[in-house]
Amino acid sequence: MRARDNEISFRDLVWKSKPELCIVDEEKVIIETMPFTYFKKDEYLEKGAEFNLEVDGEFHFDVCVDYEFNKFMDQCGLLLYSDKKLKGVFYTTYKDEENEKLTSIVYHGDSGDVSYRDISSSINRMYYRIWYRHGTVNVQYSFTGIRYSDLRQFKADNINSISLFACSPKNSNFDCTFKKLQLIHSYKEEI
Repeated sequence: MRARDNEISFRDLVWKSKPELCIVDEEKVIIETMPFTYFKKDEYLEKGAEFNLEVDGEFHFDVCVDYEFNKFMDQCGLLLYSDKKLKGVFYTTYKDEENEKLTSIVYHGDSGDVSYRDISSSINRMYYRIWYRHGTVNVQYSFTGIRYSDLRQFKADNINSISLFACSPKNSNFDCTFKKLQLIHSYKEEI
């Protein structure tokens, strides 16, 4: 196998749900969330900001997000899609003045199973890393971008796209900045 680095500009991503307030340049996207938004649209909440990148085959993906939460349930992170169906959600959400939650949801059809860990609300930066190899997705996180820990591993037939998302399910809004985007696709060499 050989890896090919893809120089990814944030201008190459496509909005699936564009917020009213955002700034996009080559190296970052800054999003201000709107109140009463969520990562999925339902009868009570509008869809939050979602910025999408298509992927193909096996890959390694990295991104960093800086955030300043204001109220309970403010959240930002990543959405993974398999054949346009939501397969996984990985994000940080504000709980209270002392705690945030680092959460993962993996969907099996219409239902999802959730796991999370409590982290300090003093944390306002998260690095995410996703590996997709041989039908297995491995999602990792880091507070520093140096040492990564496993967040979730699961099987998926394929992953077609990754979205950056931010939302405020309650009457709130906050700013977050996604940066340091890297995507490496792996290809099998022909013998």
